[in-house]
Amino acid sequence: MPNEETWNLRWLSGDTPWSFNEANDPFYEDFPKIKAELDKNSSSEQKLTALIPLSGSTNAIKYLRDRGFFVTAVEFSDAAIKDIQDNLFPEVDFRTEGNKLSAENLEIYNSDFFEFNSKTKFDLIYDRAAFVAIDKEDREKYVKKLNEFSKPNSLLYLSLFEWDTNDNYGPPFSSPLTLVEKMLESFDKVFSQKTKQDSVSEKMQSANIFYYYYTHSLLKKT
Repeated sequence: MPNEETWNLRWLSGDTPWSFNEANDPFYEDFPKIKAELDKNSSSEQKLTALIPLSGSTNAIKYLRDRGFFVTAVEFSDAAIKDIQDNLFPEVDFRTEGNKLSAENLEIYNSDFFEFNSKTKFDLIYDRAAFVAIDKEDREKYVKKLNEFSKPNSLLYLSLFEWDTNDNYGPPFSSPLTLVEKMLESFDKVFSQKTKQDSVSEKMQSANIFYYYYTHSLLKKT
């Protein structure tokens, strides 16, 4: 993964092409189905837990917390952490303990995800284009972390990009669902949807990528 300085510079300059418009994020449309799947294996009294690796400042942190989840976000960039505080939770008085900010039903770690440790096995992990952002040689290590933080019936929501014209372009890196599912062999697919996107950046066009496929999937730990 890039070092902390590089990550912060990219964040401050807006050079985060693995990210995407929150308004178009199907996670929010899919959330009722995600919650219904979670409810099959939890009681109404149980506090559900959610992990968002490489979270950036996604609104999903607030969205899940507002719906009763205990949310853990892990983000490497100082700039992104500040964005979370200033824009998502301006009214919250965070407690600071080492690299962790905490508040009611919320903890935010300023950490490389590969160095993040937790005893919690999460009910939901939301991979918001995290898999596509990491270097290819780190994929196996990333999958190992996902398994480490999962338990039987844990859910993993994935956002992936895929194209077949330039395998070396990235990040974001092309990540076909078939490849990812093979790596995540301890998870079963609950649902998946794949759509073609014809609007691409000039940078992608210059790399001979004129369209890509966006896949969002829900997987369940066996």
